[in-house]
Amino acid sequence: MRGNKMDNLKNLLREVLKEELQPIHERINQLHEQNSQLQEQINQLKYETNQQFENIKTELKEIMATVQRIEQNQPEDIMAMLQTINNKLDQRDAELQVLNRRVFKLESDVERMARL
Repeated sequence: MRGNKMDNLKNLLREVLKEELQPIHERINQLHEQNSQLQEQINQLKYETNQQFENIKTELKEIMATVQRIEQNQPEDIMAMLQTINNKLDQRDAELQVLNRRVFKLESDVERMARL
């Protein structure tokens, strides 16, 4: 009988512990689930951050390539502009020489007429 009472006490204690521990087990399972969800969110955030970083790196490389092209072509562009300006100045000089000859001829004609 004594063994029977001990067994009953053990069983009762097991049942009480099982009932008391059940909410703790459930909470632990909930925490594990939340932890898993958080880990998934962190992994997704890492992936998205890496993708954005790669996009920024690509765009920065494109910008740097554009800046280098501009820097390389800039002297050529300046030389082309200076050549255009020089050509226009040469053309204006030629026009001015023609006008100066006309003015000189007119002044000469006016002076000759004034002597008459």
